[in-house]
Amino acid sequence: MHNVNFEGGGTTFILFIFPLIGLFLEHNTAHSRIYWTLGISALLLIPIFTPWHYIIPYAYPILLLILLAAGYAVFLQMSDNQRVKTVMSVVITVMLFLILGFQNVVSSFAAGSNKRIVKKWTFKNYNVEYTVDQGFAGHALIGYELSQHKFIFSRYIESAMGKDTTTNCMIQFPVHKIRFDKCNGSLETFR
Repeated sequence: MHNVNFEGGGTTFILFIFPLIGLFLEHNTAHSRIYWTLGISALLLIPIFTPWHYIIPYAYPILLLILLAAGYAVFLQMSDNQRVKTVMSVVITVMLFLILGFQNVVSSFAAGSNKRIVKKWTFKNYNVEYTVDQGFAGHALIGYELSQHKFIFSRYIESAMGKDTTTNCMIQFPVHKIRFDKCNGSLETFR
């Protein structure tokens, strides 16, 4: 659910430029460095298959862009004709621009949701975020999200949505038996 977020124009829209970056890499970078870049970006994408994700904003789209560009650079190494490589890269970029651009315009009108973090509390290994998710129409969905963080990784644990979260100080996350006191800003476990 919270693993990969490619929503919004900025994150999916940057992916259309991977052929141009791949062309630049193939033309200006040693072949061994391209293979190293490809391997390292693939390794750094492994957490995408786990509940953990990077705390660095846009880490997955950037790593995916690097992986696609390096893979495309390896593909371009099969040809010796620089003109064909350039024309092919520009054509693919324009096609991706048209497809992803149209997809972004349609999805931004169709979804119409705006989720924002109003307040965030940080504890030893946990974060609690007070979120407001305003859809296209109707009332906003207000709630609290609990996540755990270690080193550069974070994972979503549980949400408490609309259950006395506006009038009570105590917010309970019953599945993981954690209680958050929003008035005092404390986090504790219970049985």
